Amino acid sequence: MSAAWQAACSWSDFLIGHALSVFSGSEDMTMHHARRLLANLKRRPPEGGIITAREIHRRLATSAVPTKEDTIPAIEALTDHGWLRLDTTQKPGTCRPSERYMVHPLIVRGVA
Repeated sequence: MSAAWQAACSWSDFLIGHALSVFSGSEDMTMHHARRLLANLKRRPPEGGIITAREIHRRLATSAVPTKEDTIPAIEALTDHGWLRLDTTQKPGTCRPSERYMVHPLIVRGVA
């Protein structure tokens, strides 16, 4: 094998590794935020086992999660894994429905 061929192969390994880290970055950040939210919920379970999307944003708010919409991927990840469930009931006495999530009972009881 020539030196040029070996150099090209080593360069391709670098480029593939770089591409994988760049393109998988958004998924990693989603899971990072989901883990942060889960740890926060375990540390401070919401009263009554219900939490709003607004409160979730307050708990996650950083420069990496500046808006409520930026919390949606983390919420979806925890919903997919069964830690959160969308609460479709409307809070009594309110006109405007809010996005509320039921937190897994093991977290609420402090067992998880």
